[in-house]
Amino acid sequence: MNRKALLLFIAMSVIWGISYLFIRIAVIDLSPIVLVFARTLIAAAILLPIALSRGELRGLAKSWLPLVAFAAVEIGIPWVLMSHAEQSLSSSLTGLLVAAVPLVGVVIATARGNREHLGLSSLSGLLLGIVGVGAIVGLDLRASNWVALVEMAVVAVGYALGPAILARYLSGLPSVGVIAVALTACAILYAPFALVQWPHSVPSVSVFASVLAAFGTMAFQGSVERWALDHRRHHAHADRPGDVHSPYFGALGEPLSPLHGMFHAHLGWMFDPTVTSSAVFGKGLRDDPVIRFFSRTHMFWLIASLALPYLYGW
Repeated sequence: MNRKALLLFIAMSVIWGISYLFIRIAVIDLSPIVLVFARTLIAAAILLPIALSRGELRGLAKSWLPLVAFAAVEIGIPWVLMSHAEQSLSSSLTGLLVAAVPLVGVVIATARGNREHLGLSSLSGLLLGIVGVGAIVGLDLRASNWVALVEMAVVAVGYALGPAILARYLSGLPSVGVIAVALTACAILYAPFALVQWPHSVPSVSVFASVLAAFGTMAFQGSVERWALDHRRHHAHADRPGDVHSPYFGALGEPLSPLHGMFHAHLGWMFDPTVTSSAVFGKGLRDDPVIRFFSRTHMFWLIASLALPYLYGW
């Protein structure tokens, strides 16, 4: 695997994993139908012009039935069910359940007569992948009702059936054209239902907090939780011993020279060896799901901060 492929893989992993948190936050203010309509509309608006410019829509009409089936099992049904399920499930549990898709794929492949996936090494790799997902997203396994778990089971089956339909019936067609048409069809289908359920108020604070937390974490100033703790401490002891951000005092309260103080106040404070007490300054931080998630995935956002400009071509 070359450097670009590795960076693409890392970026894909971060983007894939973080989507479940954003869905969990979005369904606080948006109905599942509105959310799915917005997702499919934005994606279709990006991919459809590309497919048209490449001429990748020609010939798709001949395979309209498997194309409709693919759109239904890969996008239309799973996205709505997942959004509805995340009104009751934690984003961690959602990520773990979706990670079971390869196992469902093995069952589907076996049912179709393909038994080469049943090797011990293959199954061990799949299970290890699920454990890895658990290590990344955490083990917050709270579920409010069994209906949401059934919905996620249907999502896993749909996500496994989609590639099977692609491989068997749509493999000879251009991939961008297939995805663009599937997204467009779902957006059109859900449009009238979304208009009826369209929200009449702006998104909640948690939506804006997630955006700010993502960009703030990518600024290389520590995790969201540590940054908040240090700045609460900074404002509680402004320019006095104990101020982690002061140009006059160091981490241990020692006086600083003007030059050293300027460096410490702008950059050195991020390497402060002392730890700000969460018991004293962390009221409400550990209970906030947005702060908890972004602090736990801190390193992934740092990697994304470096990888995304490279991938974009800067």
